[in-house]
Amino acid sequence: MKDVTVRQLEMANRVVGFFRENPIAFRRNSPGADLVEQLSKQVGEIQSLTATQAAQIGLSRAQSQKRGAARESLNTTVMKISHTADAIAISRPEIAARVHGGRRMGDSKLETRARALAESAKPYVKDFVNFEMDPKFIETLEAQIDAFTGAIAEHKASRAAHAATSQLIDEAMGRALTTLAQLDPIIENKLAGNTALQLKWENVRRIERRWVYKKPEETSEEPKTDLVPAA
Repeated sequence: MKDVTVRQLEMANRVVGFFRENPIAFRRNSPGADLVEQLSKQVGEIQSLTATQAAQIGLSRAQSQKRGAARESLNTTVMKISHTADAIAISRPEIAARVHGGRRMGDSKLETRARALAESAKPYVKDFVNFEMDPKFIETLEAQIDAFTGAIAEHKASRAAHAATSQLIDEAMGRALTTLAQLDPIIENKLAGNTALQLKWENVRRIERRWVYKKPEETSEEPKTDLVPAA
């Protein structure tokens, strides 16, 4: 959730608390009571969405770690097969043209490279096994490719859900701020003459500014010293 939205929600929570602690008797045809109830529901909706978003962030982080682990496993296998192929190619040069060496690369290129490697290595399984590779190394490679692409898809889905929830939070906050804009003049008029509650209302309605720590400016001036005249 954006920093400004966090501070807006803190303010809205204070406003809801203000009405809970200071029940106001609005006039019969005043929209005040309905607006107060509406604001309370809107704040509750935002709180529910922020809880959902927090869970989504945790899931996204876990899936990011899963994606990283799957990538590392796949890349290790690709490098191992490529390194073995380079050694085999010393006595069987034709393998070099089919099974190219590998190196670290981006996600999409790694997937493409791994799939190509699985196909090109199939005719030479015996050669790889003779170089002490596991007889099922291609099956292992294909399983790691599936795990990697699955982890990427899950991570993208969690990020998309997180973004969608952020949008819902922004929209809900917009509605809450509109409600507050309608309430402001009603409450100001209602509290006219009640200085204590007026001040309290002003305080709860204030959106706190973000505190930014500033380092003290460095100076290149030499420290001044008292000079004692020579005797």
